[in-house]
Amino acid sequence: MKKRVFAILPLLALMLCFAVTGVSAEGELHFERKSISLFVSQSYQLTALGETDIIVFTSSDDNVAMVDESGLVTALAAGKADITVTGVNGLYDTCSLTVLEGTAPTGVKLESQSVNIRVGEGYTLNASVRPKDAADKSLFFYSSDESVATVDENGYIKAIKPGVAVVTAESASAAVSSRCMVKVTASDEQGSMDVNINGVLYSIAGKKMSDYIVEMKGRVTERTTTDSDGKFSLEDIPQGDYTLSVYRSSAPKKAVASAKLAVSSYNLNISCIINSKELVVLYQELAANNADLTDITLQQSAVVLDCGETYDMTFTTRPANAGTPVLSVHSSDEAIAAVDSDYRITGVSPGKATITFTTLDGKITKTCVVTVTRVNSNQYSGIIIGLEITIILLIVILFSISYKKYQREREQSEFLSEEDEEVLEELSED
Repeated sequence: MKKRVFAILPLLALMLCFAVTGVSAEGELHFERKSISLFVSQSYQLTALGETDIIVFTSSDDNVAMVDESGLVTALAAGKADITVTGVNGLYDTCSLTVLEGTAPTGVKLESQSVNIRVGEGYTLNASVRPKDAADKSLFFYSSDESVATVDENGYIKAIKPGVAVVTAESASAAVSSRCMVKVTASDEQGSMDVNINGVLYSIAGKKMSDYIVEMKGRVTERTTTDSDGKFSLEDIPQGDYTLSVYRSSAPKKAVASAKLAVSSYNLNISCIINSKELVVLYQELAANNADLTDITLQQSAVVLDCGETYDMTFTTRPANAGTPVLSVHSSDEAIAAVDSDYRITGVSPGKATITFTTLDGKITKTCVVTVTRVNSNQYSGIIIGLEITIILLIVILFSISYKKYQREREQSEFLSEEDEEVLEELSED
């Protein structure tokens, strides 16, 4: 009996030790992020998940960073500190904080603000930190609902089930971020694009090329079809730039031929042949509502913006029933004016930049010159004009007062001169 008691005592002691000191139970109480970086004077709201009854947030070095009762961390000086959250039952978790010096990130630019993908498909969300000379350009990605869409450390989004999730690209310095809405549709749902790619592969001699694989691969969508008859048909291809490749079914990893294709918001039909390992497009129709696009007209060819002000560019097509094409956009200087895929122009810093809008086929290009002025420059100009008008009015009023005073003094002087002459005349008569 005594041996059993002595055998149990170490176990009881160990259990008591854990009960007193607490254990790190990530599954029950843990930070959303295990490590963050901040620049001096920046703040970040840490989020603790799991247990709702939290006792306190503490910092291992109050000279480097302080944290309040809600988990808001404020960086004070360059260095490192551990931020700890502790629950009522002794559970805790720690987040490693690094406080940096140098140019702090001011924003995160996303290539797209919204993405539509199907279950099982993937999409890489390209993001970059601003400004270009930021000391820390690394990014952290996370999804608001991983049951709908997940995202890895490189920004690759994977569609899991139909629904909507928000993917956030956050600067590793944790002070700035941008969000992208991800809409996931079922694999059997029809997308918004009405696109068909079909045809028959032939050699230059007219021989049908059987047992081949045709692949349509883009940044968002990948479609593959195999048909022993040599025919291929791909439907519902979203807009974007693609590579159409042909593979032998016996060697699917080595392309026999390939060609670059651009799919806009039009219907697209392609037939092609293989000639000396070259994919030759024989027929390509870009049309919408039976009308060919001949030109586009931007709403404005020149825009004046204050720093931080935005302008949503719109355009019209010729003919009017040619549909709405997708345009690629580019700024000659993003440090002055930036533009996103929704054609929203943002003034960044004073100066001039040219925004270029180009159709995906490269046939039509339009430009808009953006002049960025200092914040509230229009307001300041109004104030200056108002001050100038006020000064002019004051000058006119002062001149009027001085002139009236001069007139009165002159009249008095003339009156006194007449009296003096009368007195002299009286004296002379006497």
